[in-house]
Amino acid sequence: MKKKLTNAGMVRTYEDQLLQNYEFYKSAFELSKDPKIVLEDCKIVRFNSATMNFLESEEADEIYAHEFDEFLDDEHDHEFIDKKCSGNMFIELNIKTCKNNIIPATVNFDTISRNGQEISIATIHDITDRKEIEKELYASEERFRQIVERSSDIFYRQNINTTKFEYMSPKVKNILGSTPEEMYSLTVEEQAAQIHPDDLPGLINFRQDLIEADDNGIDSIEREFRIKHKLGGYKWIHGSYNLIRDANGKPEFIVGRLRDITEHKRMEKELQKNK
Repeated sequence: MKKKLTNAGMVRTYEDQLLQNYEFYKSAFELSKDPKIVLEDCKIVRFNSATMNFLESEEADEIYAHEFDEFLDDEHDHEFIDKKCSGNMFIELNIKTCKNNIIPATVNFDTISRNGQEISIATIHDITDRKEIEKELYASEERFRQIVERSSDIFYRQNINTTKFEYMSPKVKNILGSTPEEMYSLTVEEQAAQIHPDDLPGLINFRQDLIEADDNGIDSIEREFRIKHKLGGYKWIHGSYNLIRDANGKPEFIVGRLRDITEHKRMEKELQKNK
């Protein structure tokens, strides 16, 4: 008899523990500041109060038992969700609220099995602020791009570790006869081969000079040299260079501005002849 009572006590303890766990997860679900939605076959069967706020809903019936894709703005997103609703995934979507406002969001779908049936829990994060920042950054980048591409100088960005050019403004075609794409493909040896042999020694320690200048608080360094034109001959170039470091403070990019001073050098030479 004692053994039976002990077993019964263990069962009650186990049931109490299950109930406590259920209450804990229920509270966590309800109190989450992020909208959380439980889906069965992509149909909404449960959600927390944060979901109602996010979807601008005044009545639970506006959400309950509705298909999740009814709250999606993009047709492409509808098709994607229909195919993937039962799997684990993280996706960026435009959510349409009950008041037809559009909110950009990331949605994390976690699928679990309950009583042999798969259910998905969708956790939604509002990324409106991030999108606004991205929009402002894009607009700022576009303004600078237009300034750079309309300039009479060449602007470029070079990876200091790989030596590859990662950006070259279109003006390189006018000054050196090469397209940006042709410059991107150059190896470090091919880059060096374009420099006039008499000027190359002065550029051998260029990268180290730039790093040391930056270490000493000097924003930029300058160099003058001749570089080969694609069709032959050389152009005199005045270069101004800045160092960009990564998040850990390690040198990452060289940002250069190259100005064609060939005509200036020609005039200097003429003046010296006339003295």
